[in-house]
Order: sequence, then structure tokens, then C-alpha cells
Amino acid sequence: MTACIDAYSGLCCGYSLSWEGGVYSLRNMMLNVIADKVEHCRKFGISITEDEWVNTGMLGKIVSD
Repeated sequence: MTACIDAYSGLCCGYSLSWEGGVYSLRNMMLNVIADKVEHCRKFGISITEDEWVNTGMLGKIVSD
């Protein structure tokens, strides 16, 4: 599991859950960060509104460990 959490608000901006690691995991996480969250949840049978997962735009700085 690779997750991108906003340090200020604690909001999960995106994630990747896979067996792949390293660059592939980060790439998949970044694709999820910029994805439409309503559409993403709909793929898994979860219906949300835009207000429930407010996450638009690209990150300004990424720190990874």
C-alpha cells in the first residue's frame, strides 16, 4: 500500500494497493491522485458525491520515505 496523505488536513489524496513496489507503486498512486474520485469509487460499487472526497488539482510537493 502506497498512500498520499495531505500533511495539513490529513486527507487521503490517493493510494495504490498492489504487489508492485518502487517506481511502479508511486506511478499508480500518482495516477490515483489526479483521478476523478467519484468515478474511481463508482468502479467499486461505492457511490459518493464530490463533497465527500474533495480532492482536485496536483500536489505542490511530495516527500516520500
